[in-house]
Amino acid sequence: MGRRIPRMLCAAALLCGLALSPFTYAWADHHEDTGDHQPISIPAAEEAISHLPAPLQPIFAATLEVDKQTRNAFSSGDPAMMMAAGQAMGQAIKVCMEQTRQFLGSASPEDADKVAGVLHFFASEGQPDGPAPPGSEAVQMAQHMLHDAEMMIAGQDPGMGDPNMPL
Repeated sequence: MGRRIPRMLCAAALLCGLALSPFTYAWADHHEDTGDHQPISIPAAEEAISHLPAPLQPIFAATLEVDKQTRNAFSSGDPAMMMAAGQAMGQAIKVCMEQTRQFLGSASPEDADKVAGVLHFFASEGQPDGPAPPGSEAVQMAQHMLHDAEMMIAGQDPGMGDPNMPL
C-alpha cells in the first residue's frame, strides 16, 4: 500500500516541527509535490515557536514533543507504525489548533499576524517565501490544519482534499 503521509498533517504537525507533510495550506498553492519531504529541524521549529504569543507557546511546544517522538515511526516505512504516528500527531495538532483558534478569537491584530507567520512557516515546511502572504488569515490557516488533523485521526489522507472545505 503506497500511502503517503498527508501534507497538511505535516504542515500542521510541522506546525510544531513535524516534517512529513505531503501537503499544506500555503505550500499547496505555491509548490509542486516532488515526494521529497525533509523534516523541519528541531532548532528551527523551536525558534519559530518562540515567535508565537506567550499563551500559545506551551501547546505548540507540546505538539513538537509529539513530533519528536513520532519522527522515527514516520521514517520507518512500516505502514502500521506510520498510521499510529499519524493519528498521534493528528490528535496533538487537533488540540493545538483548537487552542489556537480559541486564542485568535480575542487576539490583537499583532498577535494574529505573529500566529499567521508561524503557521505559514510550518505549512511551508520551514521554507517560507518570506512572511505569511498578505491577507493571510490565521483563523483560516488554523481551521485548515484542524480539518487535516481530524482526517489524520480518522486515518484518511488530507492530501485528497475535501470538496466541502473552502480554500
